[in-house]
Amino acid sequence: MADLSTLSSLALSPGSRQPSIYRDAREVTFRAKVTQSYDSPALSRALDRLDNTLAAEQPLDRDVPRGYYLNILV
Repeated sequence: MADLSTLSSLALSPGSRQPSIYRDAREVTFRAKVTQSYDSPALSRALDRLDNTLAAEQPLDRDVPRGYYLNILV
């Protein structure tokens, strides 16, 4: 038989129809819809190059300079 003390933590908060995690996820979805994407052509090319390198399923060289495989400004 289930312990009621553990089940109470899973219950909805009073006055709420959805657990807060669903409200938070919905807020993230709304923000993502209105946020503009600033992906430049250079960023797209760099990500495509990295995807191609990783798709070859070969181990990456460990003795290359920082930014060799993906050099982007965030």
